[in-house]
Amino acid sequence: MRAVFLRAVSGALFSSLLLATAIFFAAPYLASTVFDEPALLMPLRIVALGVPVLALLPIFAESLKGLKKIFASQMLQGVVLPFFALLWLLLLATSTGADWGASGAIMAYGLAALMALLLGWGLWHWQLSRQDKNGRDKTGSGHFSMRQLLRSAGPLGGISILHLLMQWVPLLALGAFGSSTEVGLFGVAVRTATLTSLLLVAVNSIAAPKFAALWAKGDHEALQRLAVKSTALITLLAAPLLLCFVVFPSFILGLFGADFKEGAIALSILAAGQFVNAATGSVGFLLMMTGHERQLWKSVALAAVLSLLMSGLILSGASLVMAALAVAVPLAMQNILSSFYVMRYLHFFPCNYTLLFR
Repeated sequence: MRAVFLRAVSGALFSSLLLATAIFFAAPYLASTVFDEPALLMPLRIVALGVPVLALLPIFAESLKGLKKIFASQMLQGVVLPFFALLWLLLLATSTGADWGASGAIMAYGLAALMALLLGWGLWHWQLSRQDKNGRDKTGSGHFSMRQLLRSAGPLGGISILHLLMQWVPLLALGAFGSSTEVGLFGVAVRTATLTSLLLVAVNSIAAPKFAALWAKGDHEALQRLAVKSTALITLLAAPLLLCFVVFPSFILGLFGADFKEGAIALSILAAGQFVNAATGSVGFLLMMTGHERQLWKSVALAAVLSLLMSGLILSGASLVMAALAVAVPLAMQNILSSFYVMRYLHFFPCNYTLLFR
């Protein structure tokens, strides 16, 4: 595992430095020409400085999962990062007295990510030293080439890239062709609607390894029961909150300020997409952990193409609503297709709640 970790870190560091350099020097063009907002020059350059940190942090978090320290991994990204981001925001707002604006928010998040990264590095080495001391080091120190890493991670890496496209292309299209007000409203609506995705992340972190173990043992019945139980749990927890987002979007967004109520329709659309995401459960991880990555790739690829096509419609007007549709519809389509592949190749339906009463 050490060799894999080192290769992953070196590869991520190299590629993220290239991307950071490109963003840093292209910032004037991006700010003035692409986004038609010269004031974005400094925020974009601060973002560029934080790219390597944000690229390395997930590697440390996932490596802790590999050491079976799931709680530490989840705390790193789910608690430590947002806590220190809020702390830095508070410090910048109260101690300097200056109006940092977007640059201050990005700087606060970048500093928080750096602190989380340093903590992750410390936890990683501490766990390795404990295993070495106790004589139970199973991480291995053999050779693992970059070619081996790319070959093994290629399919899932492609899926991750497509997920990023689905997540960011509508926002970038809205930034390029919509107004700054619409971008702000859309950002708040997306963050609000995706609050329930934290439930999916939490359940997946526990269920995914069990999916793999049950599949390896050939215990199909237990795999089916676990999949249905996890889907029921996610739906039960997410449905009430998402229902509030759909029925009372103006009230929910009004908590951020009266002006944010204009994003009510977008929030309802995004919440509907998130409901499909929650109601279908961990279908993506089911396919991944049972050796059906190709089927997952097909569903994600089709959804990404749809997202690109719908993002192009932002040019036609109703930018905020179209951006929301460009996120929600492909997300729902991806999960429905993945559910179809689960039924076809694993021969059960993740939403078959009748199993819970047998």
